[in-house]
Amino acid sequence: MMIDCNNIQRYRLLLQTNLTGLERQFVERRLSEEQLKLEILVSSCSTEAHCDLRRFW
Repeated sequence: MMIDCNNIQRYRLLLQTNLTGLERQFVERRLSEEQLKLEILVSSCSTEAHCDLRRFW
């Protein structure tokens, strides 16, 4: 699972700009998807003794 935390930051910044309704919808959906991937990764790593999150950043 590839997670790009730069995408999360980029989407957050985009939401602070003037977007059309359709653009905002797209960015919000993509942000939600990226955050969900990150949450899944974090929760799966919390059960593993040797999970190193730094390799995903």
